[in-house]
Amino acid sequence: MAAKFNWPMTFFSLFFLLLFLYLGYWQINRGQEKEIFIDEDILRRKQPGLTISMLPQARMVIDGQPIVLEGDYDLETIFLLDNRVLNGHVGYEVLMPFKDQSGIVVLLNRGFVPMTQSRHILPDIPSVPISDRVDGKLKLNGNIYIQRRPGPEQNFIENNVSPFVVQSAEPHRLEHILALYPHVIRLNAASPGALPRHWPLVTMSPDRHFGYALTWFSMALAITVAYLFFIFRAQE
Repeated sequence: MAAKFNWPMTFFSLFFLLLFLYLGYWQINRGQEKEIFIDEDILRRKQPGLTISMLPQARMVIDGQPIVLEGDYDLETIFLLDNRVLNGHVGYEVLMPFKDQSGIVVLLNRGFVPMTQSRHILPDIPSVPISDRVDGKLKLNGNIYIQRRPGPEQNFIENNVSPFVVQSAEPHRLEHILALYPHVIRLNAASPGALPRHWPLVTMSPDRHFGYALTWFSMALAITVAYLFFIFRAQE
């Protein structure tokens, strides 16, 4: 028996079929883009590190660019980046100026420290062992971190003495305290003074995008089956 055509049901089903197919292919494209992005980042981080003095001559500063530093921390100035979370614990990321032997001062992100039981009591900052210094200098490895989204409008400092609690790690927002290189350097986990950290390259993995794509395609199949069932059922 021929199926009875139903305009409202056909329009409804076709609209959502096309929508689900579009969302599925969009998720596949996003997953493929992130796979390429992650592969390129892995290759970039395997390259030999540049000294910070070489960067101004470079044509472009790239996120993840390996950096080699030699100098020492400014132990008198510490910034605590507020509202960080690691393994379910709330705390701060420790940002410290590091004066390279070239004379350039960079802002190093050492990693995470948990918050104390009271917000009014700041955590103790683990020091860098003296044994890690050679001739009074530290040799560190890190990677350029380029913040993709601007921080809060008010990068307020809650206290007037170090350590300063801040809402953004953008160096230009701290220039009233210290002249710094324009980009933060994230300290390599194996370098002296490194603290625990979790800095994923992407917030959503390619596999999750592909999983969402499968969900959208399943919904497209489901609405197609439901439409065919409806129009043939109407003939009974």
